[in-house]
Formats: sequence, structure tokens, C-alpha cells
Amino acid sequence: MESSDFVNSSFDYPGFKGTISELSKILRETAVDYESSMDKSGKKKDPYEMSKYNARAASLRAVADRIETAGSADAAYTMLAEQNIQFFNNRVVNNVIGKRRRGGKSRKGRKSRKGRKSRKGKTRKLRKSKTRRH
Repeated sequence: MESSDFVNSSFDYPGFKGTISELSKILRETAVDYESSMDKSGKKKDPYEMSKYNARAASLRAVADRIETAGSADAAYTMLAEQNIQFFNNRVVNNVIGKRRRGGKSRKGRKSRKGRKSRKGKTRKLRKSKTRRH
């Protein structure tokens, strides 16, 4: 399935210099770090945030598997670029998982959406009907 000469071949990517096997090892280590970082603080994280960490860890493992079986450096390079994985000194850099943004949705995009005509004045109509019920 995987050729040992490809896995041991050298691979250059911005911020990473080494072999394919080293690259997949780093990706797997980072995935383990994600899973362990969930319980570092001692307190339980909310399920939404935990699912983000689990998903990121799973995607890194999947990329590592795909890179090992890729067969060419170009394919491995493309996979890393697609997943937007960035390195610095042979370490994954963009490993900060975004916090959930709290607050209401912005209404900016509604004007350009397809159903703008059907939405027109909906909140105002609702507000009127609520006040009539009293």
C-alpha cells in the first residue's frame, strides 16, 4: 500500500523541512495535543467546543493517513494546502480553535439573499400581532 521509499523521502513545505514520515508523526502528535488540551484546564468544556477539538483532531489524523498513502510529494503538498495547515519550525502553527461568537446574527446579508421579498417587514408584522393579543 505505502512505499517505504516515499515515506522516507524528503519533503519541503513552508515552515516544515523533513521526511513524509516525520510530517505524519507531527500531525498525529498535534491531534493528540488537541484531545488532551480539552481537559487541561480541569473544568469541563461545553460540548460545542469539544466537538470542534475532536473534529480538528480527526481531520489531522485523516490528513496524516492520506499523506502517507499519497505516493507523491505534490499530492501531499496539495492536501496540506487544502486543509490550510501551517507550520513554523516543524510545528503546526494554526492550531487555535476559534471560540464561539455569542450574540445575534447580523442582518447585513439579508438584502442580497434570494428570499428578500418574502421576508420584507416580517418582524414588524410579528410585533404588531403580539401587541394585539393583549
